[in-house]
Amino acid sequence: MAGSLQFKIVLNATILSILIGVFAPEGTAQSRQDLTFYGHTLGESVEAFFSKAKMVDSGILTRDYCRKLVDDPDAVKRYETSRTGPNRKDFLLSDLPGCRDVIAALQGKGVPVGARFASELGKGGVAFADGKLVMFQLDLEKPFADVVSDIKKRLGVAGHANDMTVQGTKTKTMTWNVNGVFAHAFEIPYSQTIHISFGYTSYSLKPERAYSP
Repeated sequence: MAGSLQFKIVLNATILSILIGVFAPEGTAQSRQDLTFYGHTLGESVEAFFSKAKMVDSGILTRDYCRKLVDDPDAVKRYETSRTGPNRKDFLLSDLPGCRDVIAALQGKGVPVGARFASELGKGGVAFADGKLVMFQLDLEKPFADVVSDIKKRLGVAGHANDMTVQGTKTKTMTWNVNGVFAHAFEIPYSQTIHISFGYTSYSLKPERAYSP
């Protein structure tokens, strides 16, 4: 659905905070961590991120697309009218809410942005705070063991396995907390998808609304 950001926040702020608190920071295993996913690096400026990020459907630079959309009075009017009118198509399919988040991020505000607005990410999204990329939330179609191995190489240490119940089902999970970076990987029940959260330990994601594909 065009109007829904391709970003599903699976772990809420409370769960992330608990996991971060339970697992004390690891020792330094390597001087340089690999914090880059799909051409974007944790900590990069929002300007750098949106100098590369492109829209899913058109391949247009997201910053250019969104600036044009939010400044289009006709598009804004259609969206606002559709929100309360009998025909909600423009409301449901509009990129306007997501583009407003993009503009907010470019202004240094703390917001999540879905992969519809950064097609290179595949499925999932990112979050920004204070003008920087502070978290990845990605859905990967890979075996759990491969995802765990990749994160171990990135951070230089083995993670902690811990039981977690999602949608009433116990699932494989692994958690890391090393050198100020927190990572969590778990299997999404009844699918072949592995969800990972990968960001700064000091950052707590507190979304105002849910995002779903």
